[in-house]
Amino acid sequence: MAPQKRRTGYLFQNYALFPNMTVAQNMAAGLAGERTDKNKEKEQIRRFLRLFQLESLEKLYPLQLSGGQQQRAALARMLISRPEILLFDEPFAALDSYLKEGLRMELLKILKDFNGISILVTHDRDEAFQLCDQILVLDRGNVIDYGDTKEVFCHPKTEMSARVTGCKNISRIKRINSHTFCALDWDEIILHTDELIEDNITFAGVRAHSFRQCSAQDARRLQKRGEANLIPVSDAAVSEMPFEWYVTLKNHLWWKIEKKVSGSMEKKEMPPWLYLPPQEILLLRDN
Repeated sequence: MAPQKRRTGYLFQNYALFPNMTVAQNMAAGLAGERTDKNKEKEQIRRFLRLFQLESLEKLYPLQLSGGQQQRAALARMLISRPEILLFDEPFAALDSYLKEGLRMELLKILKDFNGISILVTHDRDEAFQLCDQILVLDRGNVIDYGDTKEVFCHPKTEMSARVTGCKNISRIKRINSHTFCALDWDEIILHTDELIEDNITFAGVRAHSFRQCSAQDARRLQKRGEANLIPVSDAAVSEMPFEWYVTLKNHLWWKIEKKVSGSMEKKEMPPWLYLPPQEILLLRDN
């Protein structure tokens, strides 16, 4: 089948605009093979130039455009052919973070109005979460997780899908009973979970923002009630970020806290304990 008849739009990582054609000519190339008269073709090109805010750039060549302008031109060329399926190969990989945010929002608007199927290949978890309704996680060609995007992010099933979705703390575990395990890579601390630990669970994960600060008094109260999941804060390494503190604990756990919650992380102001709510623990199987 000729490419023009496949009804498939493909946005390349480098946009693949024809360098010897202007923006308008690139868009006309997207209509190649369409049986439309010249007036209708020009009208359609003008409509897409307006839609993608390219009217003032229609006579420019790709090398005269910024990265964002090139992407908008490539999107317009792709959509003007009325595809039934859209394929995106890391469309924002070459852009700086500021430009990336704006173009993500533009693409999100386009996808909401598109009635066909869209497939996005990306290594950026924020991009996947923002743009995709469903997500499929691949590891060396094997599917290791699949489902609703929010569900996969909140409840990943495997060790690798937890890492891909941003979980910073992952440990091998030794099951003690149906709700208790020993975390082998976190100084063998004993942790309890609300969720049943099934036989195929071999890892546990904890997101860096899941810990709660705990005073010595609160820790004693929890211990008296028979509740554990207390982690001592000692010999912690603190790294300051613009809006957060990153704290690495002695037992290799990583804790992230917003500055508006804790203004300072000097040693004297560190909590003596961290509490890990049982419902915050991710139970994971091997890949």
